[in-house]
Amino acid sequence: MSNEVTWQLENQIVYMRLSGVVTVEDIKQASATVTSMMPSETARVHLVVDLRDLHKFPTQLRDLAGLIPNIPRRGNGWLLFVSQNAFVRFLSST
Repeated sequence: MSNEVTWQLENQIVYMRLSGVVTVEDIKQASATVTSMMPSETARVHLVVDLRDLHKFPTQLRDLAGLIPNIPRRGNGWLLFVSQNAFVRFLSST
């Protein structure tokens, strides 16, 4: 598994890339990194999650619940998933 979490635009847009075989622990780690990067509780920060190179990931909804960083609730930033996987598209639309 490879993960990358960087500022696309400092204090405004975070870019997260997950690739390869991803576990729940990998997602937790990347999520914690994103949360730690937030400049403040009220900052409007958007998150782009690139999953185009994902080969395998957890598909149990109960395992995935609560793993996505709470960016949208912090300052009403957007959460954008980039993926060709139908299951990921389904999850991101709910």
